[in-house]
Amino acid sequence: MSDNKRSPSRFREDLLLALLPSLLQILLAGFLVTGAVELFKQESSFRLEVMEKFYMPFMDDFQAAIKANNDYCTAIGEEAAGMRLLLTQMDRIQTDPDAPTTLTDRTMILSFGNQFHEAQEHVKRAKIAKSDAYAILYLKARELSIVTGNLKSFVSITKELEAAEKDVIAKATTASDSFLAKEGISSDPLELLKQYQSKMNNFDGRASQEDRDQTIAWSAKLGRNSAQLFEMQFNAEAAQMKVTVDGYQKLQEMFEQDLDGRFRKGLISRAWSHLF
Repeated sequence: MSDNKRSPSRFREDLLLALLPSLLQILLAGFLVTGAVELFKQESSFRLEVMEKFYMPFMDDFQAAIKANNDYCTAIGEEAAGMRLLLTQMDRIQTDPDAPTTLTDRTMILSFGNQFHEAQEHVKRAKIAKSDAYAILYLKARELSIVTGNLKSFVSITKELEAAEKDVIAKATTASDSFLAKEGISSDPLELLKQYQSKMNNFDGRASQEDRDQTIAWSAKLGRNSAQLFEMQFNAEAAQMKVTVDGYQKLQEMFEQDLDGRFRKGLISRAWSHLF
């Protein structure tokens, strides 16, 4: 009879053994909930940090680079406008081949020439600003790619971008060289402008018919070639801007996808390593 009875201690042991699986399940469930909460905190914190410290600065610099590119194209347009003003003044002077070239005429030529020179300097400054803006953007994009674990993709995309830019530049250079060779121009047409201005500055009273014929020919060739070259330059810059912006747009889309969860696996690893 006594053998069939269990002692209180034995009863407690049996009860604990019976309840142990349930207790373990409860503990495991609590542990998993804690892990999930920690994962959510880690992910939210990391996403916020990436957005504030890396992604938003990247987007700000992206917009700044686009603005610098647009400013550069605008400067090229101003340069072309300056050339047109200069040519218009030349054409006005040459309307009457027998009219004397006055001091006012020479002053106007010099004035428009100076304006054109200022436009050229603006183009140089805008080009430097554009290069600086894209250099900063490249560094920000590389930094963001490292943070999001996309350095390999970043290198691949930037290599494609660099190749596309070189291709655009090469085609533009070939077209420009071909045009100059076809026109029989051994130097930049702007050199003709310098010769023309020099000739105008040396006029004293009435210019000889030979001088006028020569300057008229120079002006016509200068206007025709310069307009063509400026158009080619503008189109080349616009084409390069498109491939550059497209390349960085591709990077932006990649980063946005990452912020939507593409690097979630890495976040999970960080959360579990934090727990253990």
